[in-house]
Amino acid sequence: MNNYRVMNNLGGWLVFVAAFVTYFLTMEPTSSFWDCGEFIASSFKLQVGHPPGAPLFLMLGRLFSLMAGNDLTQVGFWINMVSVVSSALTIAFLFWTITILARKILTRNADAAAELSFPQKLIIWCSGLIGALAYTFSDTFWFSAVEAEVYATSSLFTAVVFWAMLRWDEEADKPHADRWLVLIAYLMGLSIGVHLLNLLTIPALAFIYYFRRYKTTTMGIVATLFIGVFFLYFIQYGIIPGYVRGAAAFENLFVNSFHMPVFSGLAIFTLFVFGAITLGLLMARKPNIPLLVYLLSTFIFWFFMSGSWFISLAFVVIYIIAYYSVGKNKFHAFVLACTGIIPGIIVWQGIMKDKTNDRFAGIHNVNSTMNFLLMSFAVLILGFSSYAMIIIRSNANTPMDENNPADMYSLLSYLNREQYGSQPLFYGPYYNATLDNKQSYKDKGPIIVLAYSIYDNTGKRVTYFSDNIEAQAYLKKEAGKNLSLKTEYIEVDRKREPNYARGETIFPRMWSGQDPRHVQGYKMWGNIKGEPDFVENLTFFFRYHVNHMYIRYFLWNFAGRQDDEQNADGTPLHGNWQSGIGFVDNIFTGAKSSNLPDEAKDNKGRNHYYFLPLLLGLAGAAFHYKKDARNFLIVGMLFFLTGLAIVIYLNQVPFQPRERDYAYAGSFYAFCIWIGLGVLALYTWLESRAASISKPMLAGGVTVVSLIAVPVLLAAENWDDHDRKQRFTASNFAYNYLNSCEKDAVLFTNGDNDTFPLWYLQEVENVRTDIRVVNLSLLNTDWYIDQMKRAAYDGKAVEFDMRQDQYRAGLREQVIMDKENPNYYTLQQHFDWILREDGRNQMDLGGGTKLFYLRSNKFVIPIDSAKVATNGSVPKGKEGRILKEIRFEIKRSYIMKSDLMILNLLKNFNWDRPVYFAVTIGQDFLGLEDYFQLEGLAYRLVPYRANATKPDIGEINSERMYNNMMTQFKWGNMEKPETYLDETNRNMIYNMRNNFARLANQLIREGRKDRAVEVLDKAAELMPDNKIPYNEYNIYMVDAYIEAGAYEKAAAMLGRMRERVEQDINYFNQFTGNQAKSISYDKDRAMGKLDVYDQLQRKLTLMQGSKSNPMPVDGSKASIQPDSMQAADTGR
Repeated sequence: MNNYRVMNNLGGWLVFVAAFVTYFLTMEPTSSFWDCGEFIASSFKLQVGHPPGAPLFLMLGRLFSLMAGNDLTQVGFWINMVSVVSSALTIAFLFWTITILARKILTRNADAAAELSFPQKLIIWCSGLIGALAYTFSDTFWFSAVEAEVYATSSLFTAVVFWAMLRWDEEADKPHADRWLVLIAYLMGLSIGVHLLNLLTIPALAFIYYFRRYKTTTMGIVATLFIGVFFLYFIQYGIIPGYVRGAAAFENLFVNSFHMPVFSGLAIFTLFVFGAITLGLLMARKPNIPLLVYLLSTFIFWFFMSGSWFISLAFVVIYIIAYYSVGKNKFHAFVLACTGIIPGIIVWQGIMKDKTNDRFAGIHNVNSTMNFLLMSFAVLILGFSSYAMIIIRSNANTPMDENNPADMYSLLSYLNREQYGSQPLFYGPYYNATLDNKQSYKDKGPIIVLAYSIYDNTGKRVTYFSDNIEAQAYLKKEAGKNLSLKTEYIEVDRKREPNYARGETIFPRMWSGQDPRHVQGYKMWGNIKGEPDFVENLTFFFRYHVNHMYIRYFLWNFAGRQDDEQNADGTPLHGNWQSGIGFVDNIFTGAKSSNLPDEAKDNKGRNHYYFLPLLLGLAGAAFHYKKDARNFLIVGMLFFLTGLAIVIYLNQVPFQPRERDYAYAGSFYAFCIWIGLGVLALYTWLESRAASISKPMLAGGVTVVSLIAVPVLLAAENWDDHDRKQRFTASNFAYNYLNSCEKDAVLFTNGDNDTFPLWYLQEVENVRTDIRVVNLSLLNTDWYIDQMKRAAYDGKAVEFDMRQDQYRAGLREQVIMDKENPNYYTLQQHFDWILREDGRNQMDLGGGTKLFYLRSNKFVIPIDSAKVATNGSVPKGKEGRILKEIRFEIKRSYIMKSDLMILNLLKNFNWDRPVYFAVTIGQDFLGLEDYFQLEGLAYRLVPYRANATKPDIGEINSERMYNNMMTQFKWGNMEKPETYLDETNRNMIYNMRNNFARLANQLIREGRKDRAVEVLDKAAELMPDNKIPYNEYNIYMVDAYIEAGAYEKAAAMLGRMRERVEQDINYFNQFTGNQAKSISYDKDRAMGKLDVYDQLQRKLTLMQGSKSNPMPVDGSKASIQPDSMQAADTGR
């Protein structure tokens, strides 16, 4: 037995080393795109990231970051190592989990390892090896293992908790075995500080407990499922928000009623909870558990669930009545279960075990259970206490303080992710549901905030602020009015949800009607022709949610993948699963394997596994069911809850901004358990059919074949598209954004990928901290505006002069404008109007709804000509173009709060600092684009009208842009053959290619053709066709080469472009029927490109034949861009 355990432990650590080396060698060396930049920045300085937060992950990241020493460029590397280590440990625990389950199959007694023969031990270890390595090299898990995201650490908690429960199962009859359960409770609490996915293991753990402790019956299985789901619900919706909700109620009581300091209620509530737990633990040692313990348990439970003193006390009263009035029969336990739930379950268990008729004799059996549950509850809360960091750091007003969860009410909103809204689960609307005219919205309770209220001498609240500094500033400004300041919790609004008159259904899957693209997606995936019905609702669910958003991802990992491009609309061209068996792939996905374009063949994300991992896993699942149905059910529960159950819960809308396979890594983990057991299944099958072969040799042969068929195949196929070791693109592109700006600039960004990497550089590497990066999506929130009004590092405060009580949540979220009014108003006049407090600036829309409005959609920014001519706002030589004022018109009939704040900045900035807009924020610039100048990766607002060539935006400052693009910018090794560039990177790089082409064309206009060719050559060198395939942005490069007289280079590039598009067309021509219709847009686009290339070829031929009479450039660019092919700043 000891020898087995030593070798088993060694096997786990060997796969840990294999996984660690793999992930270490392929890890991104710094920040990557999406949330990683935010996580690294918030980890390094323990700041507050996006809801619902990951405080434990941030603290782990901070710990690892200390390894970087004084080299700030290594901080990202070391925080990425959190995921590397976590992922490698996950693989080790997967190995140990598989060997436990395999041993259970081969022995009747889980502790009977001494009975195992050497071949059996060998095949157990080999099963663990194959299953663990299969997960090591799987697509989804490997992706998360090499970047600073929470999913690797969350997977580790899932792996450890599941393994720990199996270890409890092995030792359940030994003294102190329940220590494993207490450990699991603590790990559950800790995992909340990383991600909630770990909680999904609870029902599976409940089944392990049930099968170990009770005789299996159908009713028992149903009851266990119910109890497991209940505990999952209780922790997620009871304990997590309940503790905060209870603390908030105490805060309200002690701060408002007893006038005690903020957080006094939290302190008292914490003492109350842990005092009650301590009392319960002490009382559980006595022969009889006093009624007081049950009353405290009942009160705490219902207070956590409801947050209501009245409801909690009411159930306490009911409990007392039931306790003394029911009598001797077993109905006593039922009443307790209905009123106390958890204490009721405890008493039920005790009474059911008791065989006497003594009224309270059964309670003697529950002491140990009560002790265990109270201890588990205590350590779970202790693990959850990592969220104290969020409150502490938010109160420090760190530069990154998303949602500002500085008190218990704001923390509750933060935990509940209220800023993201919610989606219906069991009952709700279709996308075309209509509101009830009599009552459009249902009240869902108060919105309470911590306020610094201003009162007059009559005791009337004049206004309030969310921080003391602004409140004190207001008091100072209004000195002499006999005002006073009071800190309190106040109700500022009511939570509301739509109340529909018609159009609701059970199990609503097509619910989002606010975005027209969502409706378009519902109709496409649900085959909807008219009004949606329940059949179409289910059609959408199975086609989109089940197939597209889960099965496709599942088969990416175990059958193969077509490429690394996102498939948002079900196209057969990209993003499907693909096994490599052509006719099978064609039947199920419509993907073709013949006449592939070079771009498809060369895509590193094109990985084929020929169904081998899938078949081995299915064999393992079938074998597991046949040999050990109980544990098959447990693994199956884990597989379902971390897979399809998440699909049902998330209820995602169509056209997600990125692929979401990372959410289902736990499900793929469970399937890899079956892959490991598939090795045991293959060995068992061959053992009965090849008796002449020695069993050790048979075990070794099965292992070698399985190793080559699954882990080795996965590693060979997946390595090149998971190897990020040379990639610095995210941080380098962020560097380029920041260095596109002059000193002390305000830079407006919009999405994750043009914001989070910039935060990383500023917060971690201290790059260009003088620039204030303002995210337009976040600028719709009051807390973010508050933060922008504060200076940060070398960055000056953004010049917003609106008070908090003028932009707080729910106020001026949307402002309508009178488009019919022809009059222009200065921004000062507009704000004098919109900030009036007499109500004249509000429009009554009926039904009690009022919106603020502006008298016109036309604006004026005055310009101090003498000032801007001398402070660097205007390049030398352009002083004569300075205007007296900027006049612009917003084409929409409304603006959002973020737009209002931009206008507020423009009212106040007085040209004292530069204002920039990132090229990636879209096409809506509030009508200011006629006054933009392009200097790199951002448009600068300038005090003169830009000379831009349509459809381009912004005039180009060629000197500054040349210096940036050719000498200052960094390119992240994107030109190196070994650097893998996925779709996110490629889309960002297309913007670079476009900017190089625009710069070259500007230099040609200025007569500097040699410089233009330098620029184009640099672009071709950085973005070669074999790394960044030539596409429509190269049209402008070819055109520039022609105009610059570099005809051979133009001809070579154009030839390759033509070759690529002809390959595309030949590939598209294979599709027929509905598949041909689904790719018609892509085919039409390709044909449009070919037409443009023909025009370019004619121009090239003409120019080569008449060098002395070149064609004018300004007209040529428009002439080579047909309507069928529009370029965009945001990529393809």
